[in-house]
Amino acid sequence: MATKLFSGSKALEQVQENARRARSVVEGLSRSEIFDPAITGKLEEITQSHLLAMPALERTEITRDRSSSELMVKVPFRGDASMFECSVSGATEILKRTILKEDHLLFAVPDSDAADKVTDETLDLIDGNLKLMAAAIADQQTVIKEAVTHGYEARKRHFEEQDRRDKASKYRTIS
Repeated sequence: MATKLFSGSKALEQVQENARRARSVVEGLSRSEIFDPAITGKLEEITQSHLLAMPALERTEITRDRSSSELMVKVPFRGDASMFECSVSGATEILKRTILKEDHLLFAVPDSDAADKVTDETLDLIDGNLKLMAAAIADQQTVIKEAVTHGYEARKRHFEEQDRRDKASKYRTIS
């Protein structure tokens, strides 16, 4: 099924959604995890796992298949395929009908002397849009790290408040 590249949800909205998810993960950590001396590493792991992985085209691995009067261009990439569906301000619309797979893009170009030129122009547009997106979400690590830190601080305060109440109670509390 064809996908209209760079036309879905906003890339910045995706960063915010990932930040919310990361904070939710932290807020679900147990008491022992929150007070574990290795919590810093765990928080960094959560941050890293929620970063968007910008796709990078593997231009040296591009292949073409001839089908009737067209060439189907297969463009492998590394990174998160869903990023091709995010929109970003200033992106150039890709007019080619593109099929998005988990690890490659497929699009058709005319089987003519201009095939290489049309392929290169399309790849340049895609790369240009990816660069715009990367710039737009450049501070994603900061946004997600802040969400993780706030989640950690809230969870720690929650447990500390429980401890304070437990100490003030005349009854023993079992956690």
